Amino acid sequence: MNRPIDALLTFAEGLNATFRPEGGRGVTLEVSYVISSQMNAFSASDAKCDAIALTAGLFIRYWQAAQVFDAEEFRAIAWSNPKPSSIPVNPYRLSPTINMADIIRDWKDHKVAASQPARWLAFAMTYMILHHELAHIWLGHTLLIPFDGKLSEDYPSDIDRIVLGQTLEIAADRQAMTACFQSFVLSNELTPDFPAMGTGDMIHNLALSSALAWELMGRMSRPEPFKFQRGVHPAFYERVYFCAEALKMLSLTYTDLEEKIIEEIIDHATKVGIYAAAILTGGGIYNPDLPDLVKLMKEKFYASAMMSNLIRPNLERFKRGLNVPEIHFGRKRAHWTDHITASDG
Repeated sequence: MNRPIDALLTFAEGLNATFRPEGGRGVTLEVSYVISSQMNAFSASDAKCDAIALTAGLFIRYWQAAQVFDAEEFRAIAWSNPKPSSIPVNPYRLSPTINMADIIRDWKDHKVAASQPARWLAFAMTYMILHHELAHIWLGHTLLIPFDGKLSEDYPSDIDRIVLGQTLEIAADRQAMTACFQSFVLSNELTPDFPAMGTGDMIHNLALSSALAWELMGRMSRPEPFKFQRGVHPAFYERVYFCAEALKMLSLTYTDLEEKIIEEIIDHATKVGIYAAAILTGGGIYNPDLPDLVKLMKEKFYASAMMSNLIRPNLERFKRGLNVPEIHFGRKRAHWTDHITASDG
């Protein structure tokens, strides 16, 4: 259970060593699990320390979902664009409740086992969410809007709080995908215990893990996941799109794959994640290819990047260092190290 946390702490040390300016604060990070069946994660900071908490329920759901992918029948259904309502008996549906005592006992008794691909998928989903929370800290969000609700004097009062909140969330999503792309696709440093993957396969699996992570969190943490809610967090299907779009940009910029191939790989993997989550939760399926939905998501994705530029002055004194190399709109075939001073929120 601790391996994603250990990997994140190592990554945070690398951020401090590489991107923290001389005399800068960087991150002083503590990460822990909260014994709760809810699916959630959060981050907070004070003058001395930064903290990330991940509910055990989130990790357990991801682990259970990843193990289901070991079943050939499930993979065949997920790959075939199914409708859960057409499956009369769904043996793959995750239980809406978790018996934490049984889960903890099974972990202690080493009864939990899975294939290498399933372990990678569970690791990647958890790592993505942890990096989202780390991004909030590194980009200064947890000091601009502290956990105690007392807003910083740098809070941009002329911007609607919901618009600001969604802007920060999308910026953290982009930064999280960037960090995972660097870790999995460019360096492959986190996968020595897993099967070797080519660049295209790694991008596909990263897109799948991202879609499944956000879909499961959204579907299982809200009683009516498809009901429109105007809040500081984007809807889960928006996050799926935003992360997929970020991954496309990163893949186009930092790999030699052709744009058409990148689009096909990521679109396919994203659909698999969407369908798999629907089967696992017994929920409805939406069509991610609807032209109006795609147009709306693309407009919101680029609008959030523009809003990030507007609020950057409010965040400057809270940021922990230079940004991790980020997404560069419209630029292709750059080397990763060319952009170590890039800024994106």
